[in-house]
Amino acid sequence: MNTTADTRFAHVVATVDPTEHSGQILYVNPSNIQSNLSPLGGLDRGDIALVLRSSDGAEIRRIIPEVRYDACSSPEDPHTGLIQQDVELPEGLSSLELVQGEEVLDVFEATPPEEAPALADGMTLEAPLAGARHRRSGFSGLVEAQAGVTYLIEARPDNQGPWSTLFIGRKTPDFEIDKNQFPGARKLSVRVVQNAGVTRRVIDEREIELE
Repeated sequence: MNTTADTRFAHVVATVDPTEHSGQILYVNPSNIQSNLSPLGGLDRGDIALVLRSSDGAEIRRIIPEVRYDACSSPEDPHTGLIQQDVELPEGLSSLELVQGEEVLDVFEATPPEEAPALADGMTLEAPLAGARHRRSGFSGLVEAQAGVTYLIEARPDNQGPWSTLFIGRKTPDFEIDKNQFPGARKLSVRVVQNAGVTRRVIDEREIELE
């Protein structure tokens, strides 16, 4: 299985410390829908921004996100804050920058999907682990970690309800699952989603018997 979703948005999670002029983009998770986050009640500092750029370095869009700080921080003396921002993806997007004023704190490169690693033989869901029969391992071949490419592991018991996220932001598509997380379920569907830059695609999906 190798399908590409119509990715129109990306959910960006980042941290920023304006006092230290430091920040990090933690996740950029592509999606075909907005996350519909409730307002964080954070601070619009004005100098903290997400900048979308094209391959020639031109600025496409600048977004001023809300930054949420802990209760001990103040607008005058903030510490590390959290950004959770939905971004509509424009045509020609090459990179996303986290900036403070004109200073670039971190950069996320939108890796072209054709450069993302592929699975050679598909995902293998192993038999119960020795000494831990309630746990199963998932192995997707010798896939090397690559900058700008992460993996999301999702599961759905008995083909009912929405997919639940088990792991997010993994550098390789290998994982373990615990059937105790799904009490009463007889079967479990597991799928691996590859986020390559701002492209999301399901690269494999399997079903296992839990009983």
